[in-house]
Amino acid sequence: RLMDSDRAKWAKAVAVRSEAWSHPVLKETPPLTRKEEFPVRVVAVGTVTPPPLAEAPHPAAPVSWLVKHSRYKKDFARAKEECDSLTRLQPGKDGYATVDFGKPLHGYLRLEILDAPAGAVLDFTYGEIHYDLHAEMPVLLDDGSFDPELTVGTPFGDRITLREGSQILEIPEERTWRWLMITWRNATAPIDIGSISIMTSQHPAPELGSFSATGQRDIPKLVGLCLDHAKVTMSDTYVDTPGREDAQWLEDIQHRAQLAAQWFGDTALRQVTLRHTVEQQTASGRFRVFPPEDYEEQGLQTLDWGIVWIGMLYDDWMWTGETARIRKYFPNLVRFLDLAHSQTNSDGLLVDRTCMTDIRCALR
Repeated sequence: RLMDSDRAKWAKAVAVRSEAWSHPVLKETPPLTRKEEFPVRVVAVGTVTPPPLAEAPHPAAPVSWLVKHSRYKKDFARAKEECDSLTRLQPGKDGYATVDFGKPLHGYLRLEILDAPAGAVLDFTYGEIHYDLHAEMPVLLDDGSFDPELTVGTPFGDRITLREGSQILEIPEERTWRWLMITWRNATAPIDIGSISIMTSQHPAPELGSFSATGQRDIPKLVGLCLDHAKVTMSDTYVDTPGREDAQWLEDIQHRAQLAAQWFGDTALRQVTLRHTVEQQTASGRFRVFPPEDYEEQGLQTLDWGIVWIGMLYDDWMWTGETARIRKYFPNLVRFLDLAHSQTNSDGLLVDRTCMTDIRCALR
């Protein structure tokens, strides 16, 4: 309940109007499925020595930075475990534990605490890959730690301050991980854990075929892992890097949508993105980079990524054989191509200062 002194600090509510949500339609996609998944093993437990917080570039949200720059020492006495899961985090020196869920998952972190001291702090960070093929070095280290900023950047992670006694926590933001690292601080008494799990949030993905390889042990496992990754990245048709950026980046969702169609017969995800992009096309003909959003003319509206939208429209026609969406969106296509033609030089090359090309060289 708000106190009068707090209420006085709040600005008056104002109505927010956005073209992004001015076209209500029936939901095109089926409801997301939810399933509770638990860790399959405890990778490491030990003590953690953090660096001085004053050195953190983001002191207000230092979770991932602390994990990345701390020192770790295995000591399995710092926690108790049963049935491949943690049951008690011991008080005293700061501790850490890394658990493996066995496959990539996307959803909501859920924690059931049976008993805890007030003021104990839990930090959660998330790891997706075991080995960095580009750098040719492991991501998951021998001490059980990993760099949580490798994929998403800084800062990233979740922090919970516990109240005394039992409590059930579910972080309301979607996350993606295989390896979950828990760091606990300020524990003056044991933290008893009933369960650690993920409530998956997944587009329905029925497997329409099967795969077998006579005399092979590793290939079927590899195919199964590829299917797991494909199911998780179906969310990327809506959200770039699922669970972290709440937007539809045109630069890469075309490929996710193609996987969804070819592997699972799902074309609805692509069609939602096609519609959202058209609904936010500007009068100039530009598309948003990550519709739907509310940045008005300040939003990134690049020509090269807009071309990806044409690819998705073509893919939709090739996959479904339906012409309804091409007919409906043809005026938007013409408007965009007219703009693109106006931005070409005498050699026919597209020249535009807002082209992103690739994120890593955009500034250059």
